[in-house]
Amino acid sequence: MEIGGYYGPFVDADDWWTGPLPKRTLGERAVDEAYLGFVDLLAKPPVNAATLDLVRVLFPEFGRDPLVASFDSCLPTAEGGGA
Repeated sequence: MEIGGYYGPFVDADDWWTGPLPKRTLGERAVDEAYLGFVDLLAKPPVNAATLDLVRVLFPEFGRDPLVASFDSCLPTAEGGGA
């Protein structure tokens, strides 16, 4: 948050940021703190697990095991029969 809310770059970044960075207003700093608090809350294991469980219920196609998600599936042929 100290660099304007950017995440990265993470490799060879010693001279990436040029300064001085603009001063954050009181309102911007308050929003940043609220955001960081929310991210910290979401990172807690019980909240993280509950969030993932909810996503799996609401969007099962996104919560599948990566191996299962990579499986092929049969689609009907153009003539309407099975493949």
